[in-house]
Amino acid sequence: MEKLPARIDTYELLGKLARGGMGTVYLARRAGAAGFQRLFAVKVIHEHLADSEECVEMFLDEARLSSRLHHSNVVPVVDVGETAGRHYVVMDYIEGTSLGYLLKKSPDDRPAGAIAKLFADFLDGLHAAHELSGEDGETLNLVHRDVSPPNVLVGVDGVGRISDFGIAKAEERLTTTRTGLRKGKLAFMAPEQLLDEPIDRRTDIFAAGATLWTALTGEQLFQGGSDAATINNLLSRDIPKPSEGRLAPPPAFDEVCLRAMQRDPKDRYATAEEMANALRSAIDEASVEGLASGVSAWVKDAAGPTLARRKEMLAKALSERVTDQVSDESSLPSMGGETGQGLSGFGFGSPESKRTPLATTKDAERASNVEPRDRRPVLWALFVLIGAVVAFIVMREPESDGQQASQPPEPAPAPPQTSAPRAPETKDDVASEPRSETPSENQASKEEPDTAAPRAASPPTPAPLPRPVRVPATRPAPAPAPKGTKPPEQPPSKDSVYDDAKPEPKPSPAPDEPVIERNPYLRGK
Repeated sequence: MEKLPARIDTYELLGKLARGGMGTVYLARRAGAAGFQRLFAVKVIHEHLADSEECVEMFLDEARLSSRLHHSNVVPVVDVGETAGRHYVVMDYIEGTSLGYLLKKSPDDRPAGAIAKLFADFLDGLHAAHELSGEDGETLNLVHRDVSPPNVLVGVDGVGRISDFGIAKAEERLTTTRTGLRKGKLAFMAPEQLLDEPIDRRTDIFAAGATLWTALTGEQLFQGGSDAATINNLLSRDIPKPSEGRLAPPPAFDEVCLRAMQRDPKDRYATAEEMANALRSAIDEASVEGLASGVSAWVKDAAGPTLARRKEMLAKALSERVTDQVSDESSLPSMGGETGQGLSGFGFGSPESKRTPLATTKDAERASNVEPRDRRPVLWALFVLIGAVVAFIVMREPESDGQQASQPPEPAPAPPQTSAPRAPETKDDVASEPRSETPSENQASKEEPDTAAPRAASPPTPAPLPRPVRVPATRPAPAPAPKGTKPPEQPPSKDSVYDDAKPEPKPSPAPDEPVIERNPYLRGK
């Protein structure tokens, strides 16, 4: 999103009215002493166009030309400036909407008298622009070149006004149009403008006639399915009378529209003032109401909900204090209406203009200029968390080492008992040298030479589980069993650990004892 200060010089931004081809228009106020305040429309050039010298010069030319126009049917420019590398133009705020928005909201019910009246007002403002002269008194030969429904501003006061001189052609303009580059809306262009031939004020009269024809009939005259089809219609299509159109307006307006749209400029009205006078005569001839009150009623009926919401948002914005903090465009409330657009250039309620090469950039190109979200607070929080975890681990390591050093090492498990034979012991030996079952003594007894006969293998015992060191009580060793007899089974000691799930192995017979098989039939013999 584009970054803008909430205050541009002495103007406080209250809401967004529209976004056009050259810039975004904001509703702003200028406060003074004793509670004085006045509303303005501030047009700020787009951020992605601020570095283009051609676009900046076109933007400033528009401000220079508009500031010289002082007419009740022209939206006046009162100030121009630059802030943070972004140029802006300040205009009077006109409460209302555009003719394009009115036509969209009233596709089937269009008062012909109101349309003719606001067009007569518009033509008066256009004539004032054509007659604009320079400081030396010479006529500037200004041509608007973009007369279309979006650029006809209609106020709730019932007055029609001309707006948006962004692509106007004048002899003393600093910027010039490159050869082969057409500016304007294709469906309303005059043939000479389309063919890159010399143009004058009669080019605007053709566009005004095409706009009036569309408004009265509810149809598109030259618009085709493609640019090629639109160009073909502009150059060769027969122009029917407005009264034969879908809405069938009074036939009194046929002559005005047809003469204005003659393909030869010499056959058109010579001036916009002449066309305005002919239109007022047609209003009288058709006996339709052509008063400002009728235009005002149409505006309030078609755009009433939009204007009511704008007033509510405006009252809320005026009640809040605006600071100088930097905010993005999306933080300001949109006051443009249901379509999300309130102005085209200087006019209200139109789609985004496509008249300049850089203004026709794709949404993806504009999205590339969007600044990323500030992630520094999140990164700082992540760094602090990582540092806390590392510090905790470092502090825990010495504590764990100290605990391990203070604990005595666990004794190694005793090796399993083997069935190796050992020398017989006498009673004297048992009495004089009591045997302990500690691992060291058991290991020493196993290393003694075995001179006696081998004894029966004892059942193997599993290795004891790790447990605290305990000195077992000594007990006398059992006497050796006679040769050829089964040694008595010894009860398990308290230190022995058996697996209850595993069956106890049966002792095998002595190696020297013969195995005798008894016949059950010889029992007792």
